[in-house]
Amino acid sequence: MTDVIIKYEGTIDEFIGDAILVVFGAPIWKSNHAERAVACALEMQNAMEEVNRRNFELGFPEVEMGIGINTGEVVVGNIGSEKRAKYGVVGREVNMASRIETYTVGGQILISESVYNKIESMATINQEMVVEPKGAKKPITIYDVVEMKDPWLVSIKKTQDDAVPLKKELAILYIVLDGKSVDQDSKQLIILRKLFNGEKFIGVYKSKLPAFFGDFHSFFKEILQSAD
Repeated sequence: MTDVIIKYEGTIDEFIGDAILVVFGAPIWKSNHAERAVACALEMQNAMEEVNRRNFELGFPEVEMGIGINTGEVVVGNIGSEKRAKYGVVGREVNMASRIETYTVGGQILISESVYNKIESMATINQEMVVEPKGAKKPITIYDVVEMKDPWLVSIKKTQDDAVPLKKELAILYIVLDGKSVDQDSKQLIILRKLFNGEKFIGVYKSKLPAFFGDFHSFFKEILQSAD
């Protein structure tokens, strides 16, 4: 991932656990920093294919990555005290980028409205959604970006698989957990057909899959195999 980030002139602020905080437009200002960030994110998602190929050879499981992108005014520079300081970036817009990332699923890139406004003419958006992340004063719109057109010409690679009809509809009951509160009413999700991208379950549903489901690929795979 580092090579891809350097290619698009991003600055790695730090590695945080399994996450990377990357800045575009600092310390050297680039007027097209938003474009670079999104194009870089797309190529990073495509690079996951090679990461998982190596994982497979080493006997490690497949991993996925979600990316959140935001732009705005921040404080950047050597931050800290006389005893310890480091180059870094802080501010509400940094926090918002992290909040946006929490809405992603594996292989997805979500951008804020401020980023979208800068790249609208050259980006292909798969969908948009309105969310209310922690720290936001009001709901915000985030966008699922899948392509950057000329001059970047980079998009998320697509795989084609046929959806296989199930012998019978498969009903799943679920209960929503919102923070520490449990919804007392159970809800039903109907699966009509199954669709696998390699070993990863994608799914085709009678109703829209709730956003809070996240990645339940292994769980659904076992259910569908038992249904067949």
